Amino acid sequence: PREAKDNLKSSQMLSVIDAISEGPVEGPVDGLKSVLLNSTPVLDSEGNTNISGVTVVFRAGEQEQTPPEGFE
Repeated sequence: PREAKDNLKSSQMLSVIDAISEGPVEGPVDGLKSVLLNSTPVLDSEGNTNISGVTVVFRAGEQEQTPPEGFE
């Protein structure tokens, strides 16, 4: 992350690998409603955005899969 100059606007980026498992998995049951940041779902129960700018890349755990970009 870089700190922006004194314009009171900055952006941050975080890359995380979570839920590492052995073998294939099904994925989040309710998509971004199942992704929580500090106990807050990215999307609420009606599909409205609680946290903007979130991108999720899912890998099922197959042998042939490629690593997510940035984690090569």
